[in-house]
Amino acid sequence: MKRFIMFALSLSLLVTFGALNASAASAEEPAQKSASKDTIKVTKEGAEIDPKVDKSKLPDGAWYCDMGGVHYARMDKGDGKCALCGMKLQHKGEGEAGHKHHGHKH
Repeated sequence: MKRFIMFALSLSLLVTFGALNASAASAEEPAQKSASKDTIKVTKEGAEIDPKVDKSKLPDGAWYCDMGGVHYARMDKGDGKCALCGMKLQHKGEGEAGHKHHGHKH
């Protein structure tokens, strides 16, 4: 009987902490879907993006770190370095996704 009570108590604690952790994780979502189904919301201060996304999902003007997918983005350049890995941030300019460099330089 004692073992059953300990098991039940352990199980209930495990379920409770699991539920708390899940609700805390969803409250801390750094990049949530915005009104546009293809663009994510990026804060001025920046945050980790997990899972990684393609840079096309970022709003114009965002500063981001692309390591096989964007894992960090912010709307303010800040010091120009990724807060997670220290790499130099890249800037997504307006209309960048469709811009082609056909024999000219900027």
